[in-house]
Amino acid sequence: MAEYVYAKALAWDERTRYGRDELKRMETEHIRPAHGLSPAQLAENREQLAESLKDFRDALALGDISAVQDDIVDALDAFKIELDRQSVAYP
Repeated sequence: MAEYVYAKALAWDERTRYGRDELKRMETEHIRPAHGLSPAQLAENREQLAESLKDFRDALALGDISAVQDDIVDALDAFKIELDRQSVAYP
């Protein structure tokens, strides 16, 4: 299941980084480099990732699964696993 969630995250990353939406925006703003990301994109990605990592670490330390709950529900549905959300196994 973890591999499934990871694959979905990579697919989303690919779509937003090099997918139609991002390519269209980059072409409109004339910032598309020949290869890889522009320096501005790299800086923005690093900033967003640092913020996300901090938020996820805080949530983990507090035992708060709400940050990943959508991924949990999606993975359980994909594998047709019915798990009581009130059970000790859910978090």
